[in-house]
Amino acid sequence: MLPDLEHLITLQRILNAATAARARTDELPSHIARLDARLGETSEEVVRARQRFNDLKTDRQAREKELALVQTRLSRFKEQLMEVKTNREYQAMQVEIAGGEAEVGRLEDVILERMLEGDERAAEVERAEHQLAEQRAAIEVERAELEREQVDLAQRVEQLEAERKRQVGVLAPRLLALFETVASHRNGIAVVEARDGRCSSCQVRLRPQLFNNIRLNDSLIQCESCQRILYFETRPDAPAPGADG
Repeated sequence: MLPDLEHLITLQRILNAATAARARTDELPSHIARLDARLGETSEEVVRARQRFNDLKTDRQAREKELALVQTRLSRFKEQLMEVKTNREYQAMQVEIAGGEAEVGRLEDVILERMLEGDERAAEVERAEHQLAEQRAAIEVERAELEREQVDLAQRVEQLEAERKRQVGVLAPRLLALFETVASHRNGIAVVEARDGRCSSCQVRLRPQLFNNIRLNDSLIQCESCQRILYFETRPDAPAPGADG
């Protein structure tokens, strides 16, 4: 392979790797933010579960107080029943007692329902807290991995930048100027592979003779469409240069 072409390919691969590393670095903060958001949602569900349990508990306690008042009133009615002097008063007191007993029964049923529902709500709280603990542990591991990746990527970018400088140092000024001119107009991609008779970047079909010349890798040839510098990656099953196609 032509040494100049090989240097340009190496430079492009370095820049591609650096671009990918920087892109991944830019993605990591949003990944970490999503982890925090997910943990926040689970934490909020724990808060809601606890609130539902506490609301139910408060309601049950209110019903129990109400029941105690009704029972006290009922006891007073029963005591007063022994003191009534007329049949009419007796019947009226019996109505009050019957109403009180019905209210006691209703409140006892409600309290029992609240107790059973309270058991369910307590189980919900326990499940939510368990899920939160598991998720927090998993997210801490994932966050640590992402933070390590951030450090590794920073080191990788620094290493690639040093490699880029070394590679630029071996290029003739005219070659570097060509590379930078093409790259500036093509999203940083100045050197690409020619594959299956096409430029692998713009996908324009190359003239057969031009493609055969590219396959020799002995000269700098630019795509007639996008102007990127083309090279041929030799593969074990590829036909020999100069063959038809």
